[in-house]
Amino acid sequence: MYPLAPLAQTTPLDLFSLSDRALIVTGGARGLGLALATAALQAKSPQIYCLDVLLNPVEDQWKLAEKVASEHGGKTEYRQLDITDEDAVNRTFKDIYEECPHQIGGFYGAAGIVQQIPALEYPVDQFRELMNINVTGRFWVIGLIHPSGISFN
Repeated sequence: MYPLAPLAQTTPLDLFSLSDRALIVTGGARGLGLALATAALQAKSPQIYCLDVLLNPVEDQWKLAEKVASEHGGKTEYRQLDITDEDAVNRTFKDIYEECPHQIGGFYGAAGIVQQIPALEYPVDQFRELMNINVTGRFWVIGLIHPSGISFN
């Protein structure tokens, strides 16, 4: 019998471990963003920064994320951030890169809006807002996360 390849001997939790990576999550106050943050904590990420335009995260969902963090040795931090405000994005990311004791090794971009409006009836001002949040805001954030982007370390 042939020996198992090293990868075949790795458990799924170890295979997908984030134990050496802090993560930044936009849209992290609730829903998909906070669910992704909680999953990363389960995968042993030591630090998660949840960013969202809301003043505070949704309480019951945040308490669950904090519980998961404590069970897996991680930490969560919430910061209010409007990703369409380029100066605020730059300041927030600079602060995170300077303060985080771990390497920032990932990003989940869950900030965005969806509206149930027929395309031919979509008001121009609402379409511009959607594009500003879903495209332009994400573009600024990705520029700060991507390895070829601005480095604060």
